[in-house]
This record gives sequence, C-alpha cells and structure tokens, in this order.
Amino acid sequence: MAETILDNVNQASIWQFNSLGASDSFIAKTRHASLIERLEAASAEADKLRDTATKLVGTLRDEKRKLTKSIGSGANSPAMKIAEQSAEVAAEANMKAVKAKAGPTKPTAKKKAQAEASV
Repeated sequence: MAETILDNVNQASIWQFNSLGASDSFIAKTRHASLIERLEAASAEADKLRDTATKLVGTLRDEKRKLTKSIGSGANSPAMKIAEQSAEVAAEANMKAVKAKAGPTKPTAKKKAQAEASV
C-alpha cells in the first residue's frame, strides 16, 4: 500500500512537472510569435522608409539639377557680368575704407629694406 501511494505521488509530481513545462513552452511560443509579428511590422516599416528616402533623394537630385542648370545658363549673361563688376567695385571700396579706418601702419622689415635699397 505504501508503495502504491509513493508511486501515485511520484506520478503526480511528473504530471505537475510536465504541465509546467507545457505552460512554459506555450508562453515561449506565444512570445516568439509576438516577436516575429513585431519584426515583420518593423521590416515593413523599414521598407516604407527606404522607399520614401529613395523618392526624396530623387527629388533632391532633380532640384539640384534644375538649380545647376539655371545658374549655369545665367553665368555668361550680361546681368551676371554687371553683378560681378559691381561686387568687385564694392569689395575694393570696402578694402579702401578698412585701410583708411585703420590709419597709418608701421613699416615692416621688408618695407624698411625696400626703402633703404631705393635710397
């Protein structure tokens, strides 16, 4: 009789262990399935982002091409030449104003040598 009770207790322990293993396995499979679904969703989102980025790069390339073309076509125009000349005149005037504002400068060693050589 004691052996029968002991066998029944052992069998109950085995069933309990197996049921815990089955529930752990079920939980692991559920989590695995959930992670696979999330991975597939993230992959689809990455594909959408890549497609959007490809379109944006194409758009930027087209806009750059248009701007380069418009700038290049106007580079030799009379208006561009006038603008360049006025910019050069303004730069020279600005340089003269800065020199005048700075006042007289001390002669450098090179200028002193040139002055002595010319005498």
